[in-house]
Amino acid sequence: MSIPRDHRLQMPSKETQPRQSVFSFVCFRNLVHNLSLTDLTEQQRLTWYSTDSDVKMCLVKGTPEENCQNYIRILVKTDTNTLLVCATNAFKPMCRDYGVHAGNYTILKEKGGQAMCPYDPRHNSTFVYVDGELYTGTVADFAGMDPIIYREPLQTEQYDSKSLNVLYIVPPYAYHQTKSNELTDGKLIGRCQTSMRSKNLLRDEQVQSGRR
Repeated sequence: MSIPRDHRLQMPSKETQPRQSVFSFVCFRNLVHNLSLTDLTEQQRLTWYSTDSDVKMCLVKGTPEENCQNYIRILVKTDTNTLLVCATNAFKPMCRDYGVHAGNYTILKEKGGQAMCPYDPRHNSTFVYVDGELYTGTVADFAGMDPIIYREPLQTEQYDSKSLNVLYIVPPYAYHQTKSNELTDGKLIGRCQTSMRSKNLLRDEQVQSGRR
């Protein structure tokens, strides 16, 4: 089964405002693009590679190198100039808070992403950010045998087939739109969402720069 390298976002709302640009975050393997939907030019780029030690540990466990990358699965704006980003991180899920100022991304905080992001990039997952709370549906273990619905600190019972059995996760259909702000200088639309039906249309910066 091939792994998607691009994680598509919802299409923009038909509502537009004069003199206001519309931007969309598009998540890939190891990076996130902030694109203007007016002309598809890149406004900003966030690059996040797994550390060499995390990749090495992933490979030692017998995982194919293709899977031992950092697949971005969650990206939400939690404050005017703050983003929450979660990724598979070479089978060691991780979340980061990024500050965004003058077109630059700065890491503010880093924490484990278990129950928010899957270990395996082939596993389906979904999320929604409502009233300052992140709700996720994913798998919480390395083997993908523990489906979970999670909102810190609450979660469904672990390994309870009566609650969740053969969970099939689908993306939420609600569109989320924010007002103009310093983060995008325009409308921020959509969110990073993953589907195993995504096509391998674009290669990540790792390939472009010759890294392996």
